[in-house]
Amino acid sequence: MTELKNNLFENITDTPKEHYTFNFSSEEIAPVEKKYMGILIKRMIVSIVASMILIICGILSHTVIIGIAAGILFISLVSHIKSISAYKKIYAKSRDKYPRTVYDYTLYDNFLVIWISSDTSIRQTKVLYTDIKKAQIIADLVVLEIEGQLFLMRKSELAKDSFFLKACMLLSKNK
Repeated sequence: MTELKNNLFENITDTPKEHYTFNFSSEEIAPVEKKYMGILIKRMIVSIVASMILIICGILSHTVIIGIAAGILFISLVSHIKSISAYKKIYAKSRDKYPRTVYDYTLYDNFLVIWISSDTSIRQTKVLYTDIKKAQIIADLVVLEIEGQLFLMRKSELAKDSFFLKACMLLSKNK
């Protein structure tokens, strides 16, 4: 893997500021799974409540809004149930892969390079810090949302004076 890394890093001339390597157990990622499942369930509840309010208003005012609200309720229920089902399937698959996957983060001044190596593949992703949509701490994990994917780092293993951790905390407050 070192030879492969060297070939892919030929175009990166900056000096790394920090470097971390992690792999996670299924138990460690459970709080992240629980938090994101909670978000999906909250969205579904808000959608149901909003639709029910529309239906009640339609009943009280005897308008056509009842049918529209019922349609919105049905479509949102189906959509949310599909989302929750897909989410559960994704986590069920990834739960088994986490212990066998190594996450390697090399941090530079303006970007980070993430290497993900598993039993079957090696992926490299170069991410500008400005591309990080959200950063938050869940249990002992720093969770980065980048292009719809979650990337995890163990907070306790980051350097105490980590510029990256400080930047993530600022990012999470500003977004």
